Amino acid sequence: MDRKISLAVITALSLSACNNIEDSTDSVAESLEQQNEILSNQNDLLQQQLDTTTEASVDKVTLVGELGFFDQDAPITSATVKYKLALEWSDAITIENGVYQIPDLPGNSDIKLLFESPNGEFVAKEVSGQTDWAGDGGSYQHIYSSVVTESVYSFEVIDSDTLEAINDLEFSGSFYTSASFNQFDFEYTSTFNLESGKYEITLPDNLPINDLFASLDVDNDGERDYQYGSWSQSHITLGLNQITNEEVTYLTEYELIVES
Repeated sequence: MDRKISLAVITALSLSACNNIEDSTDSVAESLEQQNEILSNQNDLLQQQLDTTTEASVDKVTLVGELGFFDQDAPITSATVKYKLALEWSDAITIENGVYQIPDLPGNSDIKLLFESPNGEFVAKEVSGQTDWAGDGGSYQHIYSSVVTESVYSFEVIDSDTLEAINDLEFSGSFYTSASFNQFDFEYTSTFNLESGKYEITLPDNLPINDLFASLDVDNDGERDYQYGSWSQSHITLGLNQITNEEVTYLTEYELIVES
C-alpha cells in the first residue's frame, strides 16, 4: 500500500514538473517573441528617421549669408532674418556677428529674405533671389546683403519777392538697384513743417541717391506757378548736397505775359 502511494506521489510530481517546464518554456518563448517584435519596431523607426534625414539633406541648399552696412565698417549688433518660399514667412532667425544660415532649402527656387533690427539699428529691408542648383548630398550658397540707416533733412524754399516760405511744393525721389539678394528700393517724398517753415525729408544714408524733383505747376493746370531764376522750366531739382547743406532755394511767382 505504501509503495503504491509513493509511486502515485512520484508520478504526480513528475507530471507537475513537466507541466512547469512546459509553462516556463512557453513563457520564455513568448517573452522572446515580444522582445523580437519590439526590436523590429525600433529598427523600423530608426530606418524611417534615417530615410527622413537623408531626404532632408540630399538635393538641398544651405544659404550662408552675411549682412553688413552699406559703405560702413560698423558691425551690426541686432538683426534677424526671415525667409519666404511660398506664401508664408518663416520664424525669425537671429543673425550673430553679421552671419546666418538657412538650411534645407530646395534648389533652383525663388526665395525672399526680410532683414529687421529689433532695436532699430537699420531700416528693414526685403530682398529676393534664387537658390543654386543642389548637388548630390546638398550644397552651400554664399550670399551678401547690405542695409542702411536713415536721416531726416530740412531745407528752405523762399519767395524771392516776399521772402516768405513757399509751402505748396512736393519734392520726391527714388533709388533702386537690382542686385540679387541685395536690392534697394527707396521712394521718398517731402513734407512741409508749418512750425519751422521748412521742408523735411527722410533719406537713406550713404546711398548715391538721385536728385529731388518738384513740379512748379502745383495746381496742375498746365502752367507753372513758380519760376526758378531765369529758366523757363516746369520743374525744379535739388541735389543731395543742397539738401544736406541746407541751402536756401529762391523762387518767384510766375506770371504769364500775354501779348496784346
